[in-house]
Amino acid sequence: MVTVCEEHRDVVGPWLAGLHSVVCDDGSVGEACGWVRDFRAHEVVLRAHVDAWLGPLTGLDLADYDGWAAFLTAACEQLRVRHGLACGQLGSGAVGSIAMAAECESDGSGLEGALFFLGHAEVLAARGMITDGEACCC
Repeated sequence: MVTVCEEHRDVVGPWLAGLHSVVCDDGSVGEACGWVRDFRAHEVVLRAHVDAWLGPLTGLDLADYDGWAAFLTAACEQLRVRHGLACGQLGSGAVGSIAMAAECESDGSGLEGALFFLGHAEVLAARGMITDGEACCC
């Protein structure tokens, strides 16, 4: 689950319907962007990433690909082209993290590595940092 501060809430498009704001007891919205540890099975979490934000962001359907590595590679490539990044250029935003997730799946590192990078990509995408990230958010 991703949390987002009030300032960055406006950046989020309709593709990230699963995004949550942290609401404090007094009704105010939390002041920091971040993520929360997810204890579900790895395959379930990967599917949740696709359903909640990566599929809507890219317009790609996992069913059209032969496994996670192929889907993640296609998602990275689609975003790279859409945002004008040169071949091989990944940037420091969500595209670069999605590429690292795809690499983890391709080289047999397993779902844990892919999930780490997808969690990071989700936070960057929620902040509007598709191609370029920043050192610190809120």
